[in-house]
Amino acid sequence: MLTNGHQGAILFSSHKFDDWKGGDRLEQQVTFRGVVYSKFKTIADFAQSIGWTRQKATNIVNGVQEPSLDDTDKMARALGMSLEETARFFLPN
Repeated sequence: MLTNGHQGAILFSSHKFDDWKGGDRLEQQVTFRGVVYSKFKTIADFAQSIGWTRQKATNIVNGVQEPSLDDTDKMARALGMSLEETARFFLPN
């Protein structure tokens, strides 16, 4: 579980999860982009925390560029996640 100081707890997964409200089943897919924005105000802030250019971070977050294993490890550390949790966002289901 990640926590966001502004919005409380945020559940995340690389897969869909169900939320039951009023008997209706809601499916939600949490994206890597959403996880980044739950921890950082901007992509530039995320990039700066890792020592990257804003453009590199933007390309990875938007799926234009695939991260290397080293990149994935740096992102995991910046987001307070395990390498495995972070890598799931970039691996095919």
